[in-house]
Amino acid sequence: MAKRIYIDMDGTLCRFHDAEHKYIEQMWEKGFYINLQPFEEFVKAVSLCIDRNADTEFFILSAVLDTEPPFAEAEKREWLHRHLPQLSDGNMLFIPAGTDKSSLIPDMSSDCILIDDYNKNLSEWRIQGGTAIKFINDINDRGLGAYGGEIGNIWDGERVRYNDSAMATCLRIERLSGIKNTIEKENAFYGFSDDVLPDQFLELLPSYFSVRQTHDTHLIQELYRKGEGFFDYESVSAHSRNFVREITTDKQNGQLALYQRENNLNDAMMNCLDTCYTLSRAYAISLNKMTGWMIASIRQEHLWQTYPVTCSNLQSYISKQLARDTRLTVLADQIKAISTQINKAESRVYLPASSDVEMDVTSGGVQKSVLSDWCRQMKTLMKDYSDEWRQLAGTEYPNILFGNGQIKYQKYADTQKTSRTIHQK
Repeated sequence: MAKRIYIDMDGTLCRFHDAEHKYIEQMWEKGFYINLQPFEEFVKAVSLCIDRNADTEFFILSAVLDTEPPFAEAEKREWLHRHLPQLSDGNMLFIPAGTDKSSLIPDMSSDCILIDDYNKNLSEWRIQGGTAIKFINDINDRGLGAYGGEIGNIWDGERVRYNDSAMATCLRIERLSGIKNTIEKENAFYGFSDDVLPDQFLELLPSYFSVRQTHDTHLIQELYRKGEGFFDYESVSAHSRNFVREITTDKQNGQLALYQRENNLNDAMMNCLDTCYTLSRAYAISLNKMTGWMIASIRQEHLWQTYPVTCSNLQSYISKQLARDTRLTVLADQIKAISTQINKAESRVYLPASSDVEMDVTSGGVQKSVLSDWCRQMKTLMKDYSDEWRQLAGTEYPNILFGNGQIKYQKYADTQKTSRTIHQK
């Protein structure tokens, strides 16, 4: 039977109570769960465990009060998608508060591991034959009752702590869960220094992607010369990846090869780079932009909470950036098209041609009134588009024009006034 690790949410992955029970009144307010702060090192540790142990199943096992509004579970799922994007919805289990968590597991054994901050849940789990590990947050395990057990009741089993480093916690979870430690894991350099890739590695990213792109281009051209096409870009990219691994021993790429040897840059990081590169080619993203995204994702913690960089996190982030850029392109096209239409319409209102004047006279001014109303509606629509642009891009839309027919008219009027003044003199 494969190992299965079940992880509690409130008070374990996220800070449900920082002090006392000050959140109780807010639990029924929309936005409460989605904005809970994570125990960052522990969340990183769980992410590492997931990425290091493909043959182990990971589940979230969290309670929801019957009296809570329906959006509570939805917000919890969204929280998990943000902080642990590797998990699917099917691996997120929610039960009524007060339910014995072990009752949900039909084939309970020591291979079923629960990590929870609440003694009662852990005790019930252990009685049924499962492996129980207590998560020590910053307020429980003090023998004070109310949260974590009866007064004086300190957990007597295994535990992990919220303030230990992500890698140390990950290794401890693996050991306590009885997960086999392989040679690949021993040699895997997941942590790097302070869980952040060093500057010398970042400097190599542009040259790495350039080598890949050059080889890919040559390979594709060679396939076409032989009369062969390709339908699966990933297969081409995999061929390129192997090529790069081979030439890293060459003098021309000695710096990258040296870094790989000294820092044990293993398959996990190579797969991460491969995912990044494959996505860039598959979606026709410039390599400069891709490199910039990756460097930003490594250096700025707010882009995602799990370190070190993993394939799943990288792909999730790039997908979001692709969706953002696509939407910005659509908004730009819409803004430009509407601006052009408004300019033409306002020109007919403020600087009409003779045919427009004749038509407006015969229709009793209806045409000008309809065009003016239409312009106002379009300006409102374009303001909505520009507001969305500002929100997504974090900047104003460049050279935005809400129709300049009125400006042209004002300039025309000022010119006419100046001409009459000169003529009178």
